[in-house]
Amino acid sequence: MDAPRGKFSRFKAAARKLAAKLRPRSDVSPPRWPNLAPPQPIPTDPAEHAVDFSLRWYDCLGELTRKRLAKLGIPRDQIGALDQDFDDRVAAFHPKERTGGGISPGARINLNSGIFNPELLAGHPNPGVSSIWERARSRDRFDAVAAHEFHEGRGMAHEEAERRAAEHRAAGDRRRQAYPACHGGKGTLIMLHNLTIGHLDTGGIERERRVRVLRPLEMEPVNSLLAELGGQDAEGRPTLDRGKVEIEDGYIVCPWRIGGYRNRAAERFAIRLQQETGCVLADREHSRIVDAAQFAEREPAAGAAG
Repeated sequence: MDAPRGKFSRFKAAARKLAAKLRPRSDVSPPRWPNLAPPQPIPTDPAEHAVDFSLRWYDCLGELTRKRLAKLGIPRDQIGALDQDFDDRVAAFHPKERTGGGISPGARINLNSGIFNPELLAGHPNPGVSSIWERARSRDRFDAVAAHEFHEGRGMAHEEAERRAAEHRAAGDRRRQAYPACHGGKGTLIMLHNLTIGHLDTGGIERERRVRVLRPLEMEPVNSLLAELGGQDAEGRPTLDRGKVEIEDGYIVCPWRIGGYRNRAAERFAIRLQQETGCVLADREHSRIVDAAQFAEREPAAGAAG
């Protein structure tokens, strides 16, 4: 009887020692996994957050965009364009661009991070317009931009492309209207065009949508005109009639057309800056050089800020 009891006692003692060895020590910090990147802060600016998200998922987004454009009926040879930010790869989605979409020579279409920016259309004077975009699903934003760019790529004027895009139907979606950001399916459509301003190589803009700065833009007249014609947002960044002005390396970018609305403050700024510096005005995302004479085609809308 004593032998089994002694064996059991030795077994219990061994089990306690093993448990003590396996028990985590409170004075030892948990191991760090060397293959995991440290957490990165999420940008507070919606446009920067959209770019950050797009860069993290650009491979998946490129494939999804290509498939969606094909489903909408975009010809295969018009899907994707050279992405100068990624070694000129041909891609349907450009993560670093911010306007929603663009057109390259050959009517080639790409979408970009602006799709995920809820404040993409915040510069529109009608808050109802920007709220439609803000509430829209990502798929509806994709379809909206694709329809607009497709019609502009066929040589239509901006306003005509807006009207046609409103009537565009998504293939295989039970004739669902592709463009959500319109008033009852009949009103002005919403699409952003920027003005890229600087001493730029016009051939690079028209042939490749590429910004090549020939010499840096003179900042003294830029700052003077921004102070005269513009304002500042809550973070102290320059604006022109609610549209944020981006000061890049040797050139600047400002919102110009948002649907049927034209940023007249940006147009006046561009005209005067061109007169003082001889700079080039471009709609880079659509491979076009802008003639300042077209700014006088229509009178400023009532209530447009200067």
